[in-house]
Amino acid sequence: METLSREPDRVVFGVGAESATAELLIELGAQRVLLIAQDRHAEGAARIAHALGSRATFVFTTDRPQVPAEVAAAAVARARTDGVDWVLAHGGGTPIGIAKAIALELPVKIAAVPTTYAGSERTNIWGITRDERKLTGRDDRVRPRLVVYDPSLTLALDRALSLDSLWNALAHSVEALYANDATPEARRAAEDSLSLLIAGITTIAKDPQDLAGRTLALRGASLASLSLGAASMGLHHKLAHVLGGTLGTPHARTHATLLPYTLGFNAPAVPETVQLLARAWNTDDPPAFIYDLQRSLGLATSLRALGVTAAQALRVVDEVLLARYPNPRAIDRNALVTLLDDALHDRRPSLHTLRSVVPSGAQGPHAAMTVTWRGAPIEDARVVVLALHGRGASADRFAADLQRRLETRNDVAFVAPQARDNTWYPKGFLAPLAENQPWLDSALSVVDALWQKLASTLDARRIIVVGFSQGACLALTWLSRTAARPQHVLAFTGAATPLPDADYAAASGVTLYIGSAEKDPWVTRDVVESSAARFAAAHAQLTLSVVPGDLHELHAPDTEALLRAVEAAASGDS
Repeated sequence: METLSREPDRVVFGVGAESATAELLIELGAQRVLLIAQDRHAEGAARIAHALGSRATFVFTTDRPQVPAEVAAAAVARARTDGVDWVLAHGGGTPIGIAKAIALELPVKIAAVPTTYAGSERTNIWGITRDERKLTGRDDRVRPRLVVYDPSLTLALDRALSLDSLWNALAHSVEALYANDATPEARRAAEDSLSLLIAGITTIAKDPQDLAGRTLALRGASLASLSLGAASMGLHHKLAHVLGGTLGTPHARTHATLLPYTLGFNAPAVPETVQLLARAWNTDDPPAFIYDLQRSLGLATSLRALGVTAAQALRVVDEVLLARYPNPRAIDRNALVTLLDDALHDRRPSLHTLRSVVPSGAQGPHAAMTVTWRGAPIEDARVVVLALHGRGASADRFAADLQRRLETRNDVAFVAPQARDNTWYPKGFLAPLAENQPWLDSALSVVDALWQKLASTLDARRIIVVGFSQGACLALTWLSRTAARPQHVLAFTGAATPLPDADYAAASGVTLYIGSAEKDPWVTRDVVESSAARFAAAHAQLTLSVVPGDLHELHAPDTEALLRAVEAAASGDS
């Protein structure tokens, strides 16, 4: 067991350190101690109460997160009745938050034994939820005087909560790095935490019982907490507090979900921080790095996964704009609406992505969504891939995925429109046409508008239309009735929607690839083959690839077809 810092904040770290807590409290002069815990994790507080003997007055527990005002009031009343001089919080952010609420009202000192990576144990920041609004502030009375870190206590935290809590800690460090008022100590702590937290995240994701990984994670979280306590938090924390206080979203998961988006938003204003993060994580794109890592660990990366609706997001915008808080990049309503809209649509943040409006000629709900551009600058590109994402996906993720599959080439531009609510049309591609309107017509108009824009400045032979799943169905439906004359179309698991004006004229001479799995659960083999036959009859130069299995994904032959098409388009070969 080692001591990391001196009074007034005494911090003890070590496996088994919890057992020394009662002795440390007595050494610091504690006479009457109120213990705070959560209902489902009260054993640790009970152990310390037993060790304290008559000095322990009561174990106060709650099952409600976000420190509701009425819970805080009940805890204050208990502390007043018991005449306590110390309050010990055992657990995560909620018990520590309740202890802080007591310290705002009574002359008590706080001790904390954190069992998560939330980070409030070394700060003077308090938060209380009242009338669906989380009120926060800073007051040195609430800063814990004793913190006991015991990595073994975090073993009881399951994988999902552990990872979310660590992302929450990482958010503290990231915001401290670009806070104007951060102390040198806070900046050093934040910087030192970066690699530790990512190592903890990846290790715990593989094995939640790895005590060495838990120790790395807790060291990183303790540094993140130190940075949080000595720097002003900006837009990220304000958004997380409003979402949690107003909509009741889970505290740590809200922070985890928001972090790639808020970092991507602030990145243009903080190039030095971006460079520091890039070095720490060995990446040229820190927002995309943490987004991709979360997805690779099976974590949700959209506000919709937290139950947030578009209407609720607008309420959040209004409340966030009411408050004054520091942030490195100026915030206005349009920028904030765009940020939350990206988070709702799960659009992968990236330093290498640009956005534009849909060209004129598009109509309907999808026409209002911005288009993603990445890869080579359009004026330098030898090939342009017009990428149509699948149902539930996003333009940014699909464009990035295609670019990864062409990583050996730097002469390809990727242009990807985004579907409103991540869906080009609500029903299946073979549903009665009226049930998919006006979304289907809107989607087709977006593809047409982008094609015309690109073809006006680039040889059409150098444009490849690529779609996956619902995007593949959209690409083939567009090809069945468009006035355009594309040269290369690739449909990864899709078939055309029968349209009354489909004449398949555009398919004549087109190099068309259709790929699928033999037992794909969403687009059956017979439907794929029937659609392919119609295009073949229209004199498309067709390649049909059906692989064994039932996986709904891009398959190896699909990637090979993409590589061939890009090579052919780059050479102008038809």
